[in-house]
Amino acid sequence: MNLPAYLKSLGYIEIPFTVTRVNHIVIHAKANGEDVVLIVDTGASRTCIAESCAERLGLTSGTVEPVAVSLALPKKTKAWSKLESLDIGSLHMTDFETWIVDFSYINMLVEMKGEEVSLVSNLKLRKGLIHKEPAIELCGADPYKFAELRELGLINEQISWKQRFFIPTDEANGVDILESLLER
Repeated sequence: MNLPAYLKSLGYIEIPFTVTRVNHIVIHAKANGEDVVLIVDTGASRTCIAESCAERLGLTSGTVEPVAVSLALPKKTKAWSKLESLDIGSLHMTDFETWIVDFSYINMLVEMKGEEVSLVSNLKLRKGLIHKEPAIELCGADPYKFAELRELGLINEQISWKQRFFIPTDEANGVDILESLLER
């Protein structure tokens, strides 16, 4: 059986995608006639557009409320809006509901591309894998700051006789801890 032909006969369409260096699935699309690159999140319950793109796409805010949306900061807001049109390959949708969300902290981490972000006092955030799991490590902490980092909620592990600190990757804690750390 030719699976692509069979799926096409059922009305499925093919949408080309790319996998980035940080394992995001991205697709090229048009939102309100503007070229956009979208990250596909198969576990998301809503479609979110970065607040930084809203004006370019001609989106206006509907109801605004403080909520935790995916990886967005819980203290930030999301606003309901609608795209007049969303075109992905041959798929054309109109009046497509979306949320406008502030992804600024998330975008900073995505831009790390597996590398480091330098902070003050010779501290660095490094994205990588620990025990084969995604992790964000705080590197360069002075020993006299260890207690303060633990109080902030960073996870402390001793690996190869060295104290290492990690920001939790669960949404409920990680974003607040990262925000608190960056505010110091």
